[in-house]
Amino acid sequence: MRYFVMYNSPFHAGGVEQVVANIIRALPQAERTSYSVVCSTPEQPREFFFDGVKCYNINSPRLSLLETLLRLDRFIYSYRAYKFLLRKQNRGDIINIHGIEYSLLFRIRRRNFNGVSRIIISVHGSFFDAYTQYVVKSLPARFFLAKMFFYFFRWYYYILERWSINSADEFTFITNYLQEFYRSRYGVTRPSRVIYNGIRLVHKHHRPISTKQGVHALIVGSSLYGKGLDVALRTCSELRADGFDITLTVVGFPGHRKQVAALPYVHYAGNQPPERMGEFYEQADLLLLPSRNEGFPLVVLEALCHGLPVVVSGSCRFEEIPGYGDFGLIVASFDTRDWATAVRDTAHEASWVRRNKAIEAHDFSIFSSAHMGEQYLSIYDGV
Repeated sequence: MRYFVMYNSPFHAGGVEQVVANIIRALPQAERTSYSVVCSTPEQPREFFFDGVKCYNINSPRLSLLETLLRLDRFIYSYRAYKFLLRKQNRGDIINIHGIEYSLLFRIRRRNFNGVSRIIISVHGSFFDAYTQYVVKSLPARFFLAKMFFYFFRWYYYILERWSINSADEFTFITNYLQEFYRSRYGVTRPSRVIYNGIRLVHKHHRPISTKQGVHALIVGSSLYGKGLDVALRTCSELRADGFDITLTVVGFPGHRKQVAALPYVHYAGNQPPERMGEFYEQADLLLLPSRNEGFPLVVLEALCHGLPVVVSGSCRFEEIPGYGDFGLIVASFDTRDWATAVRDTAHEASWVRRNKAIEAHDFSIFSSAHMGEQYLSIYDGV
C-alpha cells in the first residue's frame, strides 16, 4: 500500500491539499485501490473516498491559538498517524508525508519502520525560514518587542525541523530554494528531488486589458498577514488616491469579510471552489500577491495559465519558472510605493500586451498535474 499523510483532507482548498489531490487525479484508475490517504478533518466520516482513493480520517483535535502557534495540534496528529500506520503497515509499503512537522513521531520511533516501510517526506516549506524572513526581518521597527520574541521563538521550529528530517529515507522539495535551504541549514544528504507543484492546464486566451474601464486586480489566499492582503489593500488605496482607477477582487480570506467588504474599491468574493476560479482569472487584469510566506503557490501558475500577468513577492519563488521575467514582476520589499509602481508598470497597456503574449506562447507543461504525478509515481516505483 502507498499512503499519503497530510493534515487536512484532499477536499480542502489549501495548497498542500491541492497538490495531493492533483497527484491522485494523475493516478491510473486501476491503481487507485493501492493508495490511501491519512488525514484529519471534522467535515468527513471516519472513512471516505476521494476520486476512488480511500481516506482514513483520524480527526485530530484543533486546539487553541497558543497551542496552534506551537504546532501542538500537528504533534498530536503526527502521533495518531504514526500509531495508525504502525498497525496498518506491511513490508514494502511507502509512506509519503506531506509536511515536515507530521514526521516528528516517525523520527522518535523510526526503528519500527526500518526495513518495512519506505518513508518519503515532501517538504512544502520551513517554519524556521518563514519566521526568519517574513516576521523577524519584515516587521517594522515599531514592533521591536515582537521581533525580539520571534527572533528567539523561531529556534523552536529549527529544533523541530532539524529533528524531524531524520525520519526520512528520501525527500522531495517543491522548489530548488527549499532543497538548497534544507541542505545548507539542516545538512540533508539523503536522496532528494525537486518536484514542482502541478495544476490542470487550461491555456485560455485572455481578453485584452482596457485601462479606460479601470484595472481589475485579483488576490487569492487565507491569511491576511501571510498572504499580504494588508499590503494589497494599502497599495490599491494609494493608487486610487493618486487618480489610478483600480479595483481589487478578494477571493478567500473568510475571517476578514467585514473589514474588507466595506471598502469601496474591493469586490469580496470569499471562499470559492477550485472549479470556479477560472471565472475570477478571466475577469481580472493581473494577479497581485504580496505574500510574506509561500512555498510555490498554485495560484500563480493558475493565473499564468489563464494569460494573466502577475505582480508577486520574492517568497513566491517566481524566478524558478523559466522565462518568468516576461510574465510579471517580483517586488523585493513590502513598501506600498514599490508595489504601486509595479502595478502601474504591469497594467500599462503596451506592457500588459507584451507579457500576455509571452505567457500565451509559453509551454507550462512542466507545471502540469500530470507531469507532477508522473514524477511522484517514479519515486514510488523506485525509478
